[in-house]
Amino acid sequence: MIALFRRGNRRGRQATANAAPGPAPQTGVPVPAQRADCPHTPHVGPCGAVQPVCPACRTVRTQVIVPYIVNMVRKNGTEISKCSGCGIRSLRYDADMICATCQWLVPDVGDRLLERFTANGGPFAPRPGACPGCGREGAAWPVSFPVQCPRCATASMVDQNAVNHRAGLHALCSNKGCRYPIKIPAAIWCPDCHLNLRPQAQISELIGKANQDAGSGRVESVEVDPGPGRQ
Repeated sequence: MIALFRRGNRRGRQATANAAPGPAPQTGVPVPAQRADCPHTPHVGPCGAVQPVCPACRTVRTQVIVPYIVNMVRKNGTEISKCSGCGIRSLRYDADMICATCQWLVPDVGDRLLERFTANGGPFAPRPGACPGCGREGAAWPVSFPVQCPRCATASMVDQNAVNHRAGLHALCSNKGCRYPIKIPAAIWCPDCHLNLRPQAQISELIGKANQDAGSGRVESVEVDPGPGRQ
């Protein structure tokens, strides 16, 4: 059982924090296996290993949550995101970049992103009415994000809905030999709309800073379901 705890309201929201051995995957989600009928074979590695490359700063393996991108492309036809490295709105996804079989990014997604970026003449403008901070129109699909213990480096996934918009969240490290109280500040939410999370790189930086001087004040624990197969 993994414990999450926060200051204030004892009842709090329930959340899922799935422990994982080693570093947190940059996508923040399990990587699917390549299917035998994938039309993109043969190529190096399974479809699940494919990650985008930012056409603006050329950051390799920019941190993205692929299922979210797939869902938004399916819903809206396109999805425009900021690079987790440089923060530029440089990533424009469309149906041609999604493998219909594996529901993941196609192997040459980096080349296709560069084509769209070049054709646009540079960064993409936010949609009319979109939040100037996160570029979203209203609350996006809720996600879980990776958190690494600052003491033992054990990685866990935390549901964004568990993070209070004012008080943030304290999460006990899932390593039973550590149990360090990881402070997740409310600042991980978009500072403009407060409906969506900041980019993953900013989240990791904010959590790192928050745990450099995390206080030892009174907190109230909340036990949560660790997820299927982790009882």
